[in-house]
Amino acid sequence: MPRLSVWFVRASFVHLLLGLFFGALILAQKDFILSARLESLSLHVEFPANGLARSTGNGRRLLDHSTL
Repeated sequence: MPRLSVWFVRASFVHLLLGLFFGALILAQKDFILSARLESLSLHVEFPANGLARSTGNGRRLLDHSTL
């Protein structure tokens, strides 16, 4: 597997973990008042959806081209 492809796949997992982290902050916001800006779900949805799809897609595309 090409090294750049490995980094893209690792970045996709980082985006997934960031989305889970922001989701946990939103859940904690319901019990504890942390910040008014945490009410927005945009970061919670944006990180996993865009980052995971983009990074995994790029990593997979590099993997496909290297096996030709």
